[in-house]
Amino acid sequence: MENKTTHQIILSFGKKDNTNHQMPLATYITSLQGLQEVVEQTDKILNGENSEYDIKVIAEQPGSFETVIDFVQSGGIDVFRTLGFVAGGFALGTVLEVVEQLKSRAMTEIEISKGEHGKQATIRVDGQEVTCSETVAKLVKNPKIRSGLDKLLYSSLQDEDASNLKITSEGGISLEVDKDEAEVYKAPPSVMHQETEVETIVADVRFTKVNFLGAKGWEIAYGTARYPTQMTDEFFLEKIANGKDGKPLEISSDDLFVVEMKKTEITSNGKKGRPRFVITKVNRHRKADGRIV
Repeated sequence: MENKTTHQIILSFGKKDNTNHQMPLATYITSLQGLQEVVEQTDKILNGENSEYDIKVIAEQPGSFETVIDFVQSGGIDVFRTLGFVAGGFALGTVLEVVEQLKSRAMTEIEISKGEHGKQATIRVDGQEVTCSETVAKLVKNPKIRSGLDKLLYSSLQDEDASNLKITSEGGISLEVDKDEAEVYKAPPSVMHQETEVETIVADVRFTKVNFLGAKGWEIAYGTARYPTQMTDEFFLEKIANGKDGKPLEISSDDLFVVEMKKTEITSNGKKGRPRFVITKVNRHRKADGRIV
């Protein structure tokens, strides 16, 4: 592997009875399986199907349930740092920090917009908004990652004698979960009720239908398709209605417009619907002959 990123973390399973260093085999295996599932799926999403990594269990510390995990990946986005297994994560929060705020509730909407640190996501759940990077939102909404975190951080603490779980990295304790707080990591039956992604984009479009009298009744040619569109730029509506000398502004289907618009896509039962567009601002109007109007 070239450009290697290396991390080592320690999983410490605390017990109510510190003299009893035993743990059900099924629980122990499930927790490590959860870790493997989270890392595998996260690496695929962040770095692609061909990304390489290696994760190993080092010999346990004598007389304890401290398990040393050695992780090496070949370049790309740092998987452990993005998840929050080591210190120094994303400016807008790691996967673990966002999952904690969601508190095992199904998300209702994800809105993507431009932010100070690149594209950011606003996750809505039960009237609450949680902000994170677009990258972290992709991981948080992934059912396999949520299932893996459930196994690692919730199910592993359901043993009667379990008390807490600590993840320690190079910088100290990255995460400490007490048994009575572990439910925030439990995966909901459905990660999202119905996924609604709203993204603000700047794009070149052509108007194939216009309505000089209002916001509805517009249509754009965008990419290789045409879409019904709402026009909410009041300044542009007034401009085309009044035009010059009281005459409406002439618009041709060959004219090119640079617009800001909100793109909304709804996914239900795994099927993504046709995108909807609302134009919020018209930045530039270029006539077919190249003139800027």
